[in-house]
Amino acid sequence: AASDVYKRQDNSFEINKSLDFTEKGKALLNEKDYQRAIKLFTQAIKANPKNLEATFYKGVAELDNQNPYAAAQNFNKILEEAPNFKMPIYLLLSIAYNRLNNTEMALKILTDALIRQPKYIEGYMGRAQIFF
Repeated sequence: AASDVYKRQDNSFEINKSLDFTEKGKALLNEKDYQRAIKLFTQAIKANPKNLEATFYKGVAELDNQNPYAAAQNFNKILEEAPNFKMPIYLLLSIAYNRLNNTEMALKILTDALIRQPKYIEGYMGRAQIFF
């Protein structure tokens, strides 16, 4: 029983460390220091693999760092675990696929988002932009 207490405390420490790495990564992302932000988000995910916020921002940093393949991997991982995650993930994922010259998948992602959330205006705008 005592070991359970230590495991919970250790887990709590890892979660707090993960949140700290995430916040520091977000600050670097705002400064457009993508490489360092990606490293911090990676550390956050390593400390707590369930930190979907860190995974989301790592995807954003990868997309901004001209690595749409890595961005798509991060966004897809989130959607596998939490399909009702923030709606902007669908737009960002479609942008990643569009940059990979996979317009069919980019459109499918936004169509799926609009089926889930028909009032998601950005989804319609994103679909229109793919054609122009």
